Amino acid sequence: MSDVAAARRDAGRSGRAAVWTSAIFGTRDFAIGVAAFLLLALWSVPPWLVVILGAAAYRFRDLGGSVMTRLLLALALCCAATMPVLAQQKANMPGMGMNKAAPGAPYHPGLGELMTAFVQPRHTKLGLAGAAQNWAYAAYELNELRETFEDVGKLVPKHGNLDIPPAIASTVAPPMSALDAAIKAKDQAGFTKAYADLTAACNACHQSADHAMIVIQVPAFTGTGFPDQDFSPQPAK
Repeated sequence: MSDVAAARRDAGRSGRAAVWTSAIFGTRDFAIGVAAFLLLALWSVPPWLVVILGAAAYRFRDLGGSVMTRLLLALALCCAATMPVLAQQKANMPGMGMNKAAPGAPYHPGLGELMTAFVQPRHTKLGLAGAAQNWAYAAYELNELRETFEDVGKLVPKHGNLDIPPAIASTVAPPMSALDAAIKAKDQAGFTKAYADLTAACNACHQSADHAMIVIQVPAFTGTGFPDQDFSPQPAK
């Protein structure tokens, strides 16, 4: 250890010892010090107020035990009484309380967000799985697509003048049933026709909702939008 570090260490020890020996002379002084610490640490009382209260308590420390006890209790009550005022002042200060802002209204995604984020990827993966004759995965994606449509109908029951659950039942539900049968039979031609019907039903629904500009098509197997996924059938284990 260098001489400078040793000197700083000794100075720190001397300073702490000086504070203890020059300010703490007995049990009552110790009680005042503990009370001041608690006011700062637990109640977040401003330091200037702690200094005033500590000076007052130190001034009357030589009073009788019962009188001193009453004085300390009175000081504690004064601090407790000032807490709401101080808290209100802190809350009214600019920039204070930002982390305690009331949360806003819950987020509800719109129909377009649900279609883009959940329905369209399922539609794409279903088509790619069928083109690769990966029937196990096609069955999985068809089931996920059905559940997604059900969720959309619950989250957005009406879009403009269009009732979503009936629209789903009348447009995409029939071709999805045909897809289910083709997947179970491992019928490539039946899957291709049913998937084309599903895609046309999606576009018909878009037209009914006044969104004819949104056109869904059968995905090309090459140049897939999911380059990190292998759609080929996997060997059974």
